[in-house]
Amino acid sequence: MQLYVGNTNILPGGIWTSEDGITWTRNDSASDHCVRYENNILTLKNVTILGEFNASGNTSGAGIYAVGQLKQPVSLTIELLGNNTVSGFSGIAVAANHSSGKDASLTIRGSGSLIAEGAGVVDGGIAIRASNGAASLTIENVSVKASGGTSGAGVLLESANNGRAELTVNVSGGRLMASGSDSYGGISYYCGADRAAGHARLKVSGGALVNAVSGIKTVGAALPVPEADNGGGIVFDAGEGAVYGNVVLSEKLVLKEGKRLQIGGGASLNTDGCPIIVERGGRLEGYVTGEAVWKVSGVTLRQNSLSLKQDGTAELQATLEPTATNTNMTWSSIPNGIVQIIQSQTDGTKASIKPLKEGSTTVTVAAEGGQETALCNITVKAVEKKRECIAAAMPENCAGSAGIRAFSAEKEERNTSPFHHGRKGRNQSVPPPNQIRQAPRPGRYTGQSACF
Repeated sequence: MQLYVGNTNILPGGIWTSEDGITWTRNDSASDHCVRYENNILTLKNVTILGEFNASGNTSGAGIYAVGQLKQPVSLTIELLGNNTVSGFSGIAVAANHSSGKDASLTIRGSGSLIAEGAGVVDGGIAIRASNGAASLTIENVSVKASGGTSGAGVLLESANNGRAELTVNVSGGRLMASGSDSYGGISYYCGADRAAGHARLKVSGGALVNAVSGIKTVGAALPVPEADNGGGIVFDAGEGAVYGNVVLSEKLVLKEGKRLQIGGGASLNTDGCPIIVERGGRLEGYVTGEAVWKVSGVTLRQNSLSLKQDGTAELQATLEPTATNTNMTWSSIPNGIVQIIQSQTDGTKASIKPLKEGSTTVTVAAEGGQETALCNITVKAVEKKRECIAAAMPENCAGSAGIRAFSAEKEERNTSPFHHGRKGRNQSVPPPNQIRQAPRPGRYTGQSACF
């Protein structure tokens, strides 16, 4: 086997360091930011590795490149310590000899994490090529992110000359996130032989999470049906996810917009203190043992504007989408001091509004740290003062001009009426009975003041 890190052949073994991530120098005293190769195990400790095309040696341009000898299988184990990034034409490429090779396999394990990025066509973040045998990727209890950019697959498994080869992705614990182009997908299985009938497999165990962001694609093989071993796992094919086996989460799981997770078919999911967070546009279907939190995707108020008097009160009610329980709601007003907001102690979606002074303010109710809000514009008006008037008993005691005018009009009518019963004179006569002025009845205007 030949083994290149950047453009340097490190097969002689030992500890290696680099200033640029491309050229590596033997440095057995290094304890960090280094790689070490021993007993077919390549250890990465907090390193950044860059692939570079080298016509005299590493012809792949991969960040890490392992190629087998003629007619021999090739196998590499990578141990992760700390956070590591590998990039190039492929991030990591493990290939059997293209003319007459056999199986090709890669195992990634340890306590750290890995980002593998590829910019080449077809080849992607991680490429495993078996020219005449089986190709396999095994991930054990670590976090791996593999990206093929816009031209390649996140993870590629290939058997070019064996139409019935097994192509296997096996994730035991930990996480694999794989993304790539629309053509090659997140995880790509390729059997290139004529009349190929390869067997694509995807195995999960130990509560593993596999997220094929760009989907799972196959050529010359049927799409794999995920297989669950001890502890099972969760597999997302693009946005569609399902639980396989009896899964216990080891860290929280977030379902973002466009993601759906189904629990059914005899599978089970126990959060075990690591909640499932369902964000806006996410969906969770099936029974969950433990905590599931639906993040609020919308908040509305039944009233968007109110007009209140200073001596009045109002109740505001917020509606959440989706309907969520145990959601922290925050109420506020700008400018403050116009109203007092009294939030319900039993239901945070309700609040009583008590005016404090005349003015205008905007009341805001926010959910989930202010990500979703609703507003109500409130105008507080001053209370109008009531005018009171007490009727006077005598005309001279009435201060109102209306009473005086009414009294004068009555007096004038008496003096000018042709039916006046005063001193007799010319043309005076007794009026017909129906025109005789009636004596005022109790309660009618009698010339006394009527104040308004």
